[in-house]
Amino acid sequence: MASGHQAMAELLSGPHRPTAIFAVDDEMAIGAMQAIREAGLHIPTDISVVGRNDIALAAQVEPPLTTVRVEREVLGRRAAEILIDAIRGIYPEEKRVVFPSQLVERASVAALSSRHD
Repeated sequence: MASGHQAMAELLSGPHRPTAIFAVDDEMAIGAMQAIREAGLHIPTDISVVGRNDIALAAQVEPPLTTVRVEREVLGRRAAEILIDAIRGIYPEEKRVVFPSQLVERASVAALSSRHD
């Protein structure tokens, strides 16, 4: 949360304020939300926020955090398989692995508008 807060504070101190951010994970997104509020801005009116992982706290913050749910167990299992294969000297032909995910829509994202600033 602290790194999300710090990164968002730095973004807000720059010459161009973002209209939306996608954080690496929900904890960073929640920290960013705190920095946005401290700057006197509103979520999602001024800045939309999206996280990743769908932790329990994501539904409890205000406003509830929109997030991308990734099945961490599936991700962890596949990462372990890739690591074990690499130790054995087996490398997959595919360098890219895609995991199923689901957008969990909550109140931290504003609707797109046709306004261009």
